[in-house]
Amino acid sequence: MDTTSPSVEPAKAGPVSDLPEPFDYAERAELFTRDGMVAQVSSADAPARSQRRNALTYRRFATGAEAVRFAIEKLPPGHLAATVLVADGDRHEGVTIQDLYTSDAYPLPRRAIPSRRNGNHRTGQ
Repeated sequence: MDTTSPSVEPAKAGPVSDLPEPFDYAERAELFTRDGMVAQVSSADAPARSQRRNALTYRRFATGAEAVRFAIEKLPPGHLAATVLVADGDRHEGVTIQDLYTSDAYPLPRRAIPSRRNGNHRTGQ
């Protein structure tokens, strides 16, 4: 009786890292925002109201840096949580977009904006 089992070697896939790949600010990007802010309307307009509440806004940008800037500097603060940035097939949402803006690698000048995390103001660089 043979008590040895065949030896199976684990597949070697190279080094594994938990860190995401660096964001390429020069790559084309798309920004999707769910418009959750609507004015109160009468009950007769309820169907139209529900359609507007779930409206999706789409914008295309020549660079990821411009898309990040638009999301942080131009969108109302309440919209960031419902915003998705797509660049090079990768999705970045909400707080991640804020992190891309505050990153040392962000290539564009920043303006002073309220911090979306704790309400404090950040100054431009």
